Amino acid sequence: MIFLHTKREESFRTQPQTQYCHNTFPSSIAARPIDEELLQLWAACHGADPSRRFIYNFQIVEYAAHYVMDEDIRRRIRKLIASPHAHTAMDEVVEDLFDATLSAKWHDTEKFYHLLGKAVDPAVVWKEVHRNIDVFQKPMTFEGGFEVKAITKKDWQSADFAVQWPRFVGAELRNIRNGLSHAKEMKSERSIPPTATNLHRLQHWATIMSTVASEVMLFRNLA
Repeated sequence: MIFLHTKREESFRTQPQTQYCHNTFPSSIAARPIDEELLQLWAACHGADPSRRFIYNFQIVEYAAHYVMDEDIRRRIRKLIASPHAHTAMDEVVEDLFDATLSAKWHDTEKFYHLLGKAVDPAVVWKEVHRNIDVFQKPMTFEGGFEVKAITKKDWQSADFAVQWPRFVGAELRNIRNGLSHAKEMKSERSIPPTATNLHRLQHWATIMSTVASEVMLFRNLA
């Protein structure tokens, strides 16, 4: 095996991720239970390289998006469960619940975008994007040929970014995930191999993905 020492990319200097989302550590915290599956993925991010960090944080959002449903369907299910005859007419209620879930027509991609739009504050994501604005205002090409589109412009403010959120930025996050996970399933697809250069470039996107995942963990029940 021959190790190639890649040249340091001065054009991709990374500003560190914001330590405190609201500038200071709070004097008191209103804690709430968080799904154990999400906590395990979050813990796995610590000490992981940028590639795995991105994937684990994406899995947090993906897991939460799986349970997103239309508010009308959610309301219908709650009504069925709360009905006075729920325990005495179990078979009937189960059939009604089954019918309610079948009426959900959202594709997994739509659930993903809906979750980002409802649970994630674009201003929080913008704060991290703006710290490395030079990186995100132009396309990024990884070794392996995979390219990510620019998600901002130099003169943009938070409100401009919010217009593109969540579909445009969310689509690039999904594309990166596919480049890391599925590209080798099709020879014609370009990929993001785990080279030193790619891991360095992924740091920027891993930070964005981490910010999104943290918002989802806290506010997924609002989606």
